[in-house]
Amino acid sequence: QKSLVSILAGIAISDGKLDLNDQVSKYLGVGWSNAKPGQEEDILILHLMTMTTGLGNKLQYRVPAGSRWRYNTAAYSRTVHVLEKIYDASIDNITQQKIAKPTGMTNTKWMSRPWAKSSDTANTVGLTTTARDLARLGILVLADGKWEDELLLKDADYLKQALSTSQPYDKAYGLLWWLNGNDARIIGGVGSRLAEGSMTPAAPDDMVSARGALGRKLYIVPSKNLVIVRLGDDPGPGFDNEFWRLLLGKEQ
Repeated sequence: QKSLVSILAGIAISDGKLDLNDQVSKYLGVGWSNAKPGQEEDILILHLMTMTTGLGNKLQYRVPAGSRWRYNTAAYSRTVHVLEKIYDASIDNITQQKIAKPTGMTNTKWMSRPWAKSSDTANTVGLTTTARDLARLGILVLADGKWEDELLLKDADYLKQALSTSQPYDKAYGLLWWLNGNDARIIGGVGSRLAEGSMTPAAPDDMVSARGALGRKLYIVPSKNLVIVRLGDDPGPGFDNEFWRLLLGKEQ
């Protein structure tokens, strides 16, 4: 869901409704976090989307915004709230109008997660989709935001920014997208910590990916004009590298 929200944010920028350098409080008001007013006002939309808010799981102040990378779903989810505010619509309606209907993602929607209300690390709404629908999102990205004859993401610079290193602390993270071929301190999409190095050495360096729980992934490889979706249960450690080794016929 994070990577799809990244595309929605890019569309909002194209629509003239959002600026990454705006304060989050411009859209959500003062007090959206548990940081003090002087600390909260330094947090920008950009920080939400690069995991550099400086906040903890309870949105409490930890370090100055922009000074540290920390995978934080609670903070990121305020991006969803911002989108709902600027479009005056639910995230499901926004997704349907801006991405799902134009691309034919007929089995994609957002659903309430009652169980997440007591969690500090999960959104209270979650994206549900299918492999074919998710592949359509990948094709949209592969085509630089264009679907058939319609340019859905009109800001080409945004997509380039989203799929490039967004901060100096984890070079494998863009704007809610994971980037191969760069040093990564955190691999797995939900915080398992590994040594620095390319996330998936056997995969092409230009691969970008959307990564979710249980090893669910959307891989996009521009150099091979390739989109791959992997859903299902957790395949266990080492799946990514072994999958790409076999796919590309690489020797161990």
